[in-house]
Amino acid sequence: MKFLILFSAILLSSCISTKYTPTNEFDFKQLPQSEHNISVGQITTEGPYSTKLVTRQGYSIIEDEFNRWCENPEDMFTRQWKIAFIGNASDSFHGVIRRFDFDLNTSEAVIIFDLVYKNKTSRITVKEKFTDTSTNAKINSMNSAFQKLTNEITKKF
Repeated sequence: MKFLILFSAILLSSCISTKYTPTNEFDFKQLPQSEHNISVGQITTEGPYSTKLVTRQGYSIIEDEFNRWCENPEDMFTRQWKIAFIGNASDSFHGVIRRFDFDLNTSEAVIIFDLVYKNKTSRITVKEKFTDTSTNAKINSMNSAFQKLTNEITKKF
């Protein structure tokens, strides 16, 4: 009986002393409304990209357990573009997110997107420097990279 009480006390004290680490979720800033009349088709993702922030360092890929996107990249891109573009046009595009991560070797947020428009595929690569490795600095740089990607897409129409 004494053993059971002692074991319970140890178990309870370890539960009380455990630190809680909150999970943070991030989204892009809303894109401004565009005058472009473009419909957004299916956006897909290839690679290790989900809601977790992905950082590359050398040959390592690090998935952040506590800092996440509010949605999978393909859903987040699609939602942003469907709000920004008018979307009732016969002109439409779709594409594949090939890369969506933070490169610690170059201190850049990187997006590689294969845009398919009028049965032609073109690869768009955008990079945006971050000033420090804080999560907020990296999120701000990825937001800027996404805005650059959107501008490159609208140039095609």
